[in-house]
Amino acid sequence: MKMKKFFSTLFDNTGNKVVMVNNEKGKIKESPAGFSWTTLIFGIWPALLRGDFLGALVILIISAMTGFNPVLYVLTSIFISIFYNYTYINRKIGKGYELATDNSKELLKKHGYDVNVTTHDGGDDNQ
Repeated sequence: MKMKKFFSTLFDNTGNKVVMVNNEKGKIKESPAGFSWTTLIFGIWPALLRGDFLGALVILIISAMTGFNPVLYVLTSIFISIFYNYTYINRKIGKGYELATDNSKELLKKHGYDVNVTTHDGGDDNQ
């Protein structure tokens, strides 16, 4: 991922969602690309509601390490919110999820993700 591209598109098209499909498990997951406003506002709850227990655990540990320092807590919450959706999408792709649409692939490319996976229709995106 190119950091300059990632940060320049951080707040672009925050309403568009990446759709991922896992054919083996028959599951469909959606996630916005870019900054996670829900994680910034609600903390651990979006990760729990997504079923992302590893992400929730990481958020909980990092938040607990800030202690009772409110400035440090706000700074770490912003940091977590910047990278949460990126790590969530990468973990799902690593677990066998494929991008369901070309729009999802283009949205990830726009946000600076290294998209070297096939789309759900089986097409190779290295064409």
